[in-house]
Amino acid sequence: MSRAFFAAVVLLGCSSVESLPSGPAGNNGSTGSGGACAPGHTVSCACSGTSVPGAQMCKADGSGYEPCSCATSAASSGAGGKSSSASSGGQGAAGGAGAEPPVIAQIAAGGTHTCARSEDGLVFCWGDNGYGQLGNGTTKSGGQPTKAQISNAAAVAPGGGTKGGSHSCALVAGGSVQCWGRNTYGELGDGTTTSTTLPVVVPGLAGVVAVGAGTWHSCALVKDGTMWCWGSNGQGALGDGSWKDKYTPTLVPGVLGVTAIAVVGATSCAVKKDGSLWCWGRVPNYYTPTPTAMAGFTEIKQAAPGDEHLCALKADGTVLCAGTNNWGQLGDPNAKSGTDAKLVPGLTSIAAIAAGDAHTCVVTMAGTVACWGSDGNGQIGLSPGNPVTSPTSIPGVAGVVELTAAGHHNCVRRKDGAVICWGANDGGCNGIGQDDGFAHTIVQF
Repeated sequence: MSRAFFAAVVLLGCSSVESLPSGPAGNNGSTGSGGACAPGHTVSCACSGTSVPGAQMCKADGSGYEPCSCATSAASSGAGGKSSSASSGGQGAAGGAGAEPPVIAQIAAGGTHTCARSEDGLVFCWGDNGYGQLGNGTTKSGGQPTKAQISNAAAVAPGGGTKGGSHSCALVAGGSVQCWGRNTYGELGDGTTTSTTLPVVVPGLAGVVAVGAGTWHSCALVKDGTMWCWGSNGQGALGDGSWKDKYTPTLVPGVLGVTAIAVVGATSCAVKKDGSLWCWGRVPNYYTPTPTAMAGFTEIKQAAPGDEHLCALKADGTVLCAGTNNWGQLGDPNAKSGTDAKLVPGLTSIAAIAAGDAHTCVVTMAGTVACWGSDGNGQIGLSPGNPVTSPTSIPGVAGVVELTAAGHHNCVRRKDGAVICWGANDGGCNGIGQDDGFAHTIVQF
C-alpha cells in the first residue's frame, strides 16, 4: 500500500485547517484583541498606510493572535499572479545572496511537497513539482524552498494523499482563493481541467477564512460557516451526495455553522460550533458522499484525518481516535480497529494535532511534540523501525508553535521562526535537498 498521505494543518496544514468565521482586528504588528481563539484561526486585520487588509493567525496554544501580517511593497511586486514571469520568483533559493531570510508565519505539508508562508504574505514551496505544484512557473522539482508566484497570502495548503497530491491552494488576504498545479479533476476550481504552474483565481468564492487541499480535491470555509468543495468526487469527497466531479466550488449541503475544516486525501471533515465532527468521502472503514456525524467525537476543536484512521483534539486538551490500528495509529496498543472513538491514554494539555498516512503527532501546551503509529520512514522522529503504538516524546524538538504532518513526514515551526522537518524525504519535501530526511534538520530559506 502506498503511504504518501496528506494531512495539512493550517495552522497546522499541509493540512487540516483550523479557522473561525470571525476574529479580532489588528494593525501592523499588533496582536489584536479578543482573548482566547482556536489554533490556526486566520482573520483579516487592518494595515497602516494601505487599504489592503492583512491577516493574523491564532497561536498554537489558543492564547491569542500573532501579529498582523501585512504585505510590504516588496511583497506586492515580487510575486504576482499568473502573468508574472517565472524568473521573478525563481527556481533558486528563497533568498538571494545577502538577502534577509523570510520570517515564516505558517508551514503546511503535502504528500510529496511542502509550503511555508512568510509574515509579509509570500509563499515558498519545495519538493516534487511534476505538475507545477510549487507555483514557481516551472515543473522542476527541488529540495530547497523556492518562491511561488503569489503575494498577500494569508494561508497556504499543499495537496496530498495516498497518491502524493500535485496541487496547492492559498487563501489570499481579503478572502479569495488561488490554486495551482495539477487540474485533471478540476481541483484548481477554475472551471477547467487545465493544469498550470502558476496560481489561478478560484471564481465565485468570497469571504473565505480557511482553505484545504486533498489529493484531487479542494475545499474552502466561508465566514458565514458554510463549506464549499471542488475537484474529484469519485470517492464522495465533495459531500454533495453525488459521485460526480465538480470543476468549480460547490456548496456542501446541510453543513452549517462550521468553525474548522480538515481536507486530506479523499476525506473532508468539518467541525461545527456545537463541537460535533462531520466527515465524508473516505471515512474510517467506508466511503460516503454525504456528510456524516462521527460517532463519539464530541466537543471537538480540531480534526486530523489519516489514511485509514481519524483523530481529533477535544476542547479539554485530550485526543480521540478511531479507525484502523494495524500500525498503532490509534495511540493505544490495546485498542481494536473500529469506528468507535477512543481516548488516547496519557494525553492531556494538547494544543494542536496533525495526522499523516498511518501516524499522528501532537503539540503540547509546553511546546513539545509526541508522535505514534508507523515509523517505517522515521516519521515518529526516531530511527526508522517498528510501529510505535503509544504517544512518544520526540527528543530535541521543543519551543514548537506549529505542527504539520503528511504522508511519512512532519514539519514544525519553533517560536524562534525555525522550520524543522523529518521522516521520508520524498521529492525533497523535507527541504534539505534529496538527502535522507530521517534526522531533524532545519530548513534553510
